[in-house]
Amino acid sequence: MRHDELYVADLVDSTRAVREYLDGISREHWDEDRVLRDAVLYRLLLLGEIASALPDALRDRYPDVAWRQIRAFRNLAVHKYFSVDWAVVWQISREEVPVLEEQAIRGCGRQAGPDGEAFAAYERATPGGSGS
Repeated sequence: MRHDELYVADLVDSTRAVREYLDGISREHWDEDRVLRDAVLYRLLLLGEIASALPDALRDRYPDVAWRQIRAFRNLAVHKYFSVDWAVVWQISREEVPVLEEQAIRGCGRQAGPDGEAFAAYERATPGGSGS
């Protein structure tokens, strides 16, 4: 497997893990289960690390993926951890992660996908984010 393919494989692995963690999970369960929230956040942080580590040429081949927002989310979650908005993490995990997985599998978004709005909204709403 080529180096670039390893990045994509890691990305898909983390997106699938998030989907598996949340399969059959209600919002109420999410709000009450700290271990689950931590596990999902960890995978989202990995997605941010992967997005940061990707060579520019690889990111350029996948222009529909919200790379900047994924990286920004990771940076905010790590550096402003006490202000993590778990409702936004839930939204990203439920709405954007499955589409990111599909984009990665199908060549990263030759078809319509999210614009990373939940990632961007988190960035704007978090103290110290670009929206502050």
